[in-house]
Amino acid sequence: MTNISPAELALQQELLNRQLNQTLERAPAQFADFQSGFIGSALGISDETKVQQIHDVIQKTYEYAVANGLDIPSKPATGTEEWVQRRFQLDRAATTQLTQLFTEEERRLFDRAFLGVMGVDLGGVGVDKSNYPKGFLGPE
Repeated sequence: MTNISPAELALQQELLNRQLNQTLERAPAQFADFQSGFIGSALGISDETKVQQIHDVIQKTYEYAVANGLDIPSKPATGTEEWVQRRFQLDRAATTQLTQLFTEEERRLFDRAFLGVMGVDLGGVGVDKSNYPKGFLGPE
């Protein structure tokens, strides 16, 4: 997960400062607006149909996440292991669905720049490791 531009790092830091995951994850349509635009921009996707498909996958994922307590604001204070596993499984399924929409080059760029569909991240920079299964982001 390298070659992240200074602009991408600045954006990621600003998102962390605003705790965007804490607010937007509770609003699936708004999160999908943000994340589909973010992904489309990072991957250079200008095809509006594809951007809408990305939006739809993300919105449905977050509708499910909120309904099932898998959004960041619903993370339990203790005993998080089951929550982390369930959220991770949802993220992996949604990410697989999303990447099937991409060309080979778009998929390569996505894999380099993002951990998955859920959450606002740039390839793991500044990410809360407690939201991922042990070992997914490397050694603890």
